[in-house]
Parts: sequence; C-alpha cells; structure tokens
Amino acid sequence: MSRIIAKGATSQSIYVEILDSASTSGGRKTGIVYNSAGLTAYYVRNGASATAITLATLAAANSAYSSGGFKEVDATNMPGVYRLDLPDAAVASGADSVVVTVKGASGAAQVSAEIQLSPRVDVDTIKTNPVVNAGTVTFPTTATLASTTNITAGTIATVSGNVTGSVGSVVGAVGSVTGAVGSVTGNVGGNVTGSVGSVAAGGITASSIAADAIGASELAADAVTEIAAAISIPSAATVAAAVWDLDATAHQTQGTFGQAIGDPVADTNSIFKAVVTDATGATVGVDGAAILADTNELQTDWVNGGRLDLILDIIAADTTTDIPALIATLQAFVDTEVAAILAAVDTEVAAIKAKTDSLTFTVANQVDANAIAISGDSVAADRLEAMMDGVIVAQVNDAAASTTVFIADGFTEATNDHFNGRLITFISGALSGQQTAITDYVGATQTITVTALTEAPAENDFFIVH
Repeated sequence: MSRIIAKGATSQSIYVEILDSASTSGGRKTGIVYNSAGLTAYYVRNGASATAITLATLAAANSAYSSGGFKEVDATNMPGVYRLDLPDAAVASGADSVVVTVKGASGAAQVSAEIQLSPRVDVDTIKTNPVVNAGTVTFPTTATLASTTNITAGTIATVSGNVTGSVGSVVGAVGSVTGAVGSVTGNVGGNVTGSVGSVAAGGITASSIAADAIGASELAADAVTEIAAAISIPSAATVAAAVWDLDATAHQTQGTFGQAIGDPVADTNSIFKAVVTDATGATVGVDGAAILADTNELQTDWVNGGRLDLILDIIAADTTTDIPALIATLQAFVDTEVAAILAAVDTEVAAIKAKTDSLTFTVANQVDANAIAISGDSVAADRLEAMMDGVIVAQVNDAAASTTVFIADGFTEATNDHFNGRLITFISGALSGQQTAITDYVGATQTITVTALTEAPAENDFFIVH
C-alpha cells in the first residue's frame, strides 16, 4: 500500500520494513545502521533518473527531521522497521509519484516503497474567493480558515480541519471547537475545554450525568477550595457549639447520644438522671454506697483482732515461729559474719602493707632492686656485679652512621684507642642481638670504628660495650 504525500511538502519521514534475506519464514532484519557496509538508498521520480540519498544517523527514532536520517525504530518490539527522512527534492512539485529503495546491507533484502504525490490545497484561494456550491470542502489539518466571510451560499456538509474564527451557528455535529461558540442547538457528545456562559434550566439532569462521571481526576486542583468558598462551610467552633449547646430533650431516640445523655423526665435510665438526679442508693449512687461499705470493711480487717490480723496469727502459730525474734536472730548472724570478714581483710591488708613498706623507690613508680643471690648463690651475684661494672651502655648519636663508623653517646673516656679490641652488642633497633669488634676509638668525638655490620645502625639505637 503506497503512501500519499502532498507535492512540495517538506521534512517528510517514511518507515520501511526490511526482511532478513536468510529467513525462510519472513523474519525481519535488525541491527542495520546508516553506515552499515554496503547500505545504500535511492529515489526516482516518475520520468526521471535514480538519485542517491546520502544517509546520516539520527540520535533516536523520534528525533527531529534530518535529510537522509536513517534509524532503527525498536529492534525488540518492531523488528525490521526503520525510519528514513526523505530529501525535500524527492517530494517536490513536478511529479505525481516517487519510488524509494533501500538495499545492500549484509543479510538484508531490498525494500522499495512507492509514494503518491497529491496536489496541495490552495488555502489562500479559498480565503479570497467565495465558495458558492454545496458539497464537501476538505482542508489540510495544518490549514487555517480565518473567517467564514467568503462562504456565501450553499451548505458545507463536512469540514475536516480547524476553524479558528467566529461561526454564527452550527446545525449538526462538531468534532471540536477552539474559540467562542455563540450557541449550540443539540447535544455536545465530546468535551468542552473552556468556560460555558450559562446552561438553561433543566439542561443538566441526573440522567445526563453518567455514574462516576465526576471523580478526583475530573476536578481541578483548586475545585474543592472554590466550592467550599462558595457555599460557606461552618467552622469547627460553630459546629461544636451547635452540638454541645443543643437541648437533648427533643433528641431521645433509642440508642442515640441524646438519649444516653437524656432527659430525666422522658427517660428514667439516662446518664443525667443516674449522675445528677438519683439519690444515693439508686443506680450509680447504689454502686458508690456498696464500694464505700467494702472499703470500710477492709479497713476493719487490718486492726488488731480483725480478719487479716487473725490470719497472720494463725500462720505464726502453725509454724511455731516468732517472726520478730527470727528477724532479730538473722540480723545478729549477719552482723557477726560481716565483722569476721572485715577483721580478716584488715589482717591481710596489714601483712601486705608490711611487705610494701620495705620497698625503696629512688625513682618514682620504679622499685629499687638489690639482688644478693642468684639461684640462692651469693657468690654468683657478686661475680655478676663485678662483670657488669665493666659493661658500658651507650647510644648511637649519628644520623649519618655507616656499617663501620658512627658517633656514640655514653662514653666519658677521652683517650684514643681506649676501647680497641672490645666487643659491642646491639640491644635495640634492627641490629638488636648483633655483635662486632671495636677496631678504632676517637675520644674527642666518641667516634667508633667497628668490623662491618650487616647494616648501618639507626640514630638512638642502644648497645653495650663489654
């Protein structure tokens, strides 16, 4: 089925359906783009030669017109359907038809589409020349009839398009009207967008409004506010005053709030009668009196010789227990035990204090230690002391120390070579535990030369000389 486009129309798009050449069941070819290998498009106007269409991409299937634009519509939901934007020259005046061909993409069958080029309606001629014969005048959907001045005789049976000027009257059905309508005789079957000046009495009846015709979605956002402003809804205070100040005498229907509050004359079981009118001993008054009697009885039960007091006496007699004496015995036992525990704690604390009092703290928080024996051998302790007297603890004070030479702190000896031949052992840092021999000593600078270490000591590393 060929498409009809007005001669001389511009920015026209068509849709072509491309089949998969490998399919035996009419499958559609998807995935073709404007620059797919081998893809070409041509058009030929009747009586002319074929003309190539330069294809270009479109951002989306619904993008604005672009001459030669080519885009797959939807590979999932409309497989094989592609949009093609025709060059304006393809549908220009001067030909009655044009054939468009798309071919060449791998796996795609050739597709051709014929387009009939119809004459354009000369709206300007219609505007300036009278239409004097009855019949049908069809306007393009984009045409505008400025007024009905030049429609001077006959009847226009059908108008397809928009009439944007003033129309005196219309007898028959009107699809839609944009603008003012003087009067309508008959029924409006569609929607009226705009205001209606007035509706004759009886114009709107219950039978003319369908069920659920007016719902939340049919009302404008401020429609309820406008209605409320028009009908003057009473305030909450006004409603409350009208309810609470109303005389309930005339509202005594069984089961109502007025009946419950009641009129003591009209209803003998009302709340008003029970609370206000009834004497003590009737309805609420009777109940109150009964509660008071029970309360008085309970108070007498607790006095000496009362029922609760006698029950407690029976319990004491059955257990042959003097409860006050039992409590006193228990309290004396607890006091004795607590006193014994406190005395034992005092003794232990005194013993601990005697031991700690003998400790010496030359430096705060550091206990002085004086070992007089090692494993019970006092001679071993003396020998260890003598040996340690000759041990020097020193510290590296050289950020540029090497594996053989470094400056130290902790020496007071100024004589050169004084420590030559002595051993040093590192007790901190990366060299901790490593031992080497001193080969040279400079007393003025405390510079030590040693047999090469595995790595240079770090500043502030500790070592001993022995």
